[in-house]
Amino acid sequence: MPLIRNLDFRKIFEGLNNIVIPQDYKPQEYPYIGLGNPDANILFVGSEKKEEVNFPQILQHELVYNFVHWCNLINEHSTFNDRFHPGLKLRGNQLDHFNPFSPLSLDETCLAVYKLGNHTYRRIETIINGITLNFNSTPPKSIFAISPKKYEDSIFSKCFLTELSDHPLPAQNGVWDFTGFKNSARGQHILKGSLGKFYRSFKKIVIYAGRSYTGDVGSLQREEIIQMFNPNLTNLDIQVGAYDGVELYQKYVSEKGGAEVVITENHLITAMYNNPFVLGHALGVIGIGEI
Repeated sequence: MPLIRNLDFRKIFEGLNNIVIPQDYKPQEYPYIGLGNPDANILFVGSEKKEEVNFPQILQHELVYNFVHWCNLINEHSTFNDRFHPGLKLRGNQLDHFNPFSPLSLDETCLAVYKLGNHTYRRIETIINGITLNFNSTPPKSIFAISPKKYEDSIFSKCFLTELSDHPLPAQNGVWDFTGFKNSARGQHILKGSLGKFYRSFKKIVIYAGRSYTGDVGSLQREEIIQMFNPNLTNLDIQVGAYDGVELYQKYVSEKGGAEVVITENHLITAMYNNPFVLGHALGVIGIGEI
């Protein structure tokens, strides 16, 4: 069995061998893809990288080398059958010390997440544990389970993670230029390229970002955002989820098929972190459902 089975993911790297590792991010040739398990059923989509800008090593591996990391695994390590094999962190040169199957494989990331209690990865941990406990009766998994022999015990085995924007901490303080994004290299890779086809292959997609990114409910921008991940969706396919009088998410499901898309605002799941029932059950179990 290949290391990665998702054919839409594998096609991104067809015909690419011995590519040069870039020193700076080159979105046209080596687009940002994401981290985690490409064969998972659920894709989490944030707005952009934030805390990582304070850690050059993290940004280097997660953004600049991201495409090359995956290309190297696909084309040179496809015979491995263990996604936490120690050899995947020791592939030579700049790729050493990082395994894109888990962002916490890098010590600097592990430390940063450990120090920052309410980190995105911890919120995702709460959501996924709520889902798997409810639907599969499995014990809680931890983001810090990075044993080389137990990828299945890692939260990152259950999801893939990416961002809408490939520019860390926009200078416009969260006011996103959506038109500029659509015309950017990343926007074109998603709208017209193999990268977008890979994102659209997931069964469930959760976008957690402010409305400057996802657009107001019912707006043209909102419809264009959900159609990036499932062209069958329209604004009319909405289901609203609320808890204790607060609207937590909007869920879009099309009778024509394709991914279910859930949109929630980042500040809401930040606030929900202190209430695992709301985050894990109301958003996870009810909003997202079985993964």
